[in-house]
Amino acid sequence: MKRKKFALLGGDLRTLAAGKFLFEKGFDIYVFGFEKSDKNDFLKTAKTLENALSGADYALLPLPLSSDGKTLRAPFGKEEILLSDIFLAADAKTVFFGGNIPENIKDGAHTFVDYFKREDFQIMNAVPTAEGAIAEAIKETEFTLWKSRCLVIGFGRIGKILALKLKALGADVTVSARKEKDLAMISALGMNAVRSEKLGGVIFEQDIVFNTVPVLLIGEKELSEARKNTLFIDLSSKPGGIDFELAKKAGLKVLWLLSLPGKTAPETAGKIIADTVINILEGGFENDG
Repeated sequence: MKRKKFALLGGDLRTLAAGKFLFEKGFDIYVFGFEKSDKNDFLKTAKTLENALSGADYALLPLPLSSDGKTLRAPFGKEEILLSDIFLAADAKTVFFGGNIPENIKDGAHTFVDYFKREDFQIMNAVPTAEGAIAEAIKETEFTLWKSRCLVIGFGRIGKILALKLKALGADVTVSARKEKDLAMISALGMNAVRSEKLGGVIFEQDIVFNTVPVLLIGEKELSEARKNTLFIDLSSKPGGIDFELAKKAGLKVLWLLSLPGKTAPETAGKIIADTVINILEGGFENDG
């Protein structure tokens, strides 16, 4: 049986790791947009975008797909790749898999499948995100997480896993949430629970504040109560949950760690993408666009 073809277009090292796992699952892999990387020698490198997409059954786009809505996010590419050129070069049958695909780029002629919307992906992707946040916190502080006071804002997928990992390391963990059932669960798990709208009352006690909510919750009032040596780590997507300008003016250290799995654990993060794509293919999919 002829092997199905996957075009891997742009992205970070997660894309290449996903390609390796897809290759092991029996797909032919053609890579484009990684000319500056030395990690893709086990895959077939396409010389042109047209070559990569010619006859491709599927194409894997990066997470995030684009920074400006016009060009593909390809930090290892030697030249700019326009999204419009990708869709013009692709066969009508080509199915595009991507993460957090903007509605305005869908051309109506191709099938788009957003793996980022999948619950299984988001749960598994929360693990390298949480571990990466902990790694950055250790690197950026001069004290142990053990017995440190940590606030985790939000009790979603990332917040839950991060809070439990911090607790396992011996930190004194406070977690914020809005729902009564989440506040009850936080307390039942042996952590301090606080309402998200009352963060100002606990910020001054914290050594490290981790935000996972993409809504502005750390503003002027909360930042004014923070100690100068408190480390703020924002894990949320744009627009973020911390007023970065005010934090900078206040002399506070704030890290906005976007696409963290691709930086700290690309092998695992890539396998999660590949596993999700395989699950979608095996279970069937609907056109997202």
